[in-house]
Amino acid sequence: MNKKAQFYIIAAVILISLTFGLFSAKKAMPKPEKTFDLLVQNYQEDAPFAANSGNLRDFTEKFYGFAESKDSSFQLAYFYVSQANISAFSLIKQTIFINQYNLTFNSSIVIPRESETVVSMGDSQYSLNTTATGLRAIFLSEKEGSRSVKII
Repeated sequence: MNKKAQFYIIAAVILISLTFGLFSAKKAMPKPEKTFDLLVQNYQEDAPFAANSGNLRDFTEKFYGFAESKDSSFQLAYFYVSQANISAFSLIKQTIFINQYNLTFNSSIVIPRESETVVSMGDSQYSLNTTATGLRAIFLSEKEGSRSVKII
């Protein structure tokens, strides 16, 4: 085989490789519900460290900024249950009601701990387990008429 034929064969192999490489490589975009689940899991793993160091609100605000860049409809509220009180902070864009107390976007409240704690948002009600101390949270994402809610 002469050098001219070798050149054409090598050029053809390179062009075929480039063509397959460009057209078969699809960017893997995570599904919205998977992004939401990953954000919830991320917060669930990291927030207890912030709570133990006393920086839970600051951590939550920074996490919210990060989460919004991944899922523009991501919202959350946390409830830190201590022996006597529940400290709540909301980054949910609608007013939420905790028993008879209301909590608006980007605000916090400390309320007495009760045996049963019900959180209401619009027509939905969620029961929070406040029998043990620690961190609880509600996560919300609303996209295209569907609503994802997770409670930890």
